Amino acid sequence: ALQVGDVHGAVVELLVVALVVDDRDRVGQVLDAGGIALQRVEDLTDLRLVELGPGRGTLIADGLRAARLVPAFLEAADLHLVETSPMLRARQAETLGPHAEAAQWHEDLGEVPPGPAIVVANEFLDALPVRQFLCGSGGWSERLIGLRADRLCWGLSQPLPGGGSSGDWRERSIAVDRVLNWIAGRLAAAP
Repeated sequence: ALQVGDVHGAVVELLVVALVVDDRDRVGQVLDAGGIALQRVEDLTDLRLVELGPGRGTLIADGLRAARLVPAFLEAADLHLVETSPMLRARQAETLGPHAEAAQWHEDLGEVPPGPAIVVANEFLDALPVRQFLCGSGGWSERLIGLRADRLCWGLSQPLPGGGSSGDWRERSIAVDRVLNWIAGRLAAAP
């Protein structure tokens, strides 16, 4: 049997898979596989199942349906949904049905209690705002949206320091960095 220390490795693998999977059915399969793997962990009694930006709640509901094949997984997992919209929270509660009673909603991912976690963020990171930088003949500039004749239009900031080849572009998202740092911090704190 796996030991409690091995849970960290299993959760890390599931976390990575859950973050990159872009297909609802496959995420449900990942959660199902995670439940089967974690079922063999005799001492596991405390796990957070976290979804960031759950939308209508269908993904996590599918995952919970798949996970019912492993009752020990469902008993160990506390459901945490990070959602800021009251309207979507109501929709998620409706979709979750009986699981909604035990679910905990959070405005911010920092409110999710510490401890082992499986984090699902299907399309969540893609929806966070980014800043785009383009390299032209004068150097790097940030791509901006402005107004010209009362219409939205693209524009560029004044050139910024730094080298690059004309035509290169980069994206930076402070929001994505924050989420990934939060996940990394949880992993670093895991036993």
